Amino acid sequence: MLIINTQKETKKQPAPVYRLPLLLPCPYSFLLRFSVHLYIYTISFKSSRLFSI
Repeated sequence: MLIINTQKETKKQPAPVYRLPLLLPCPYSFLLRFSVHLYIYTISFKSSRLFSI
């Protein structure tokens, strides 16, 4: 019961801070995947340009 009460109290005061960790994983993982794909694409593009030259 003490854990539930503390959770309710923390949710009321720092609502945006408490929601951030819950909302972060999805966009963060998407951004990480996007950056990785972009990084791989740029490397492959640069390597192909180097090979063509």
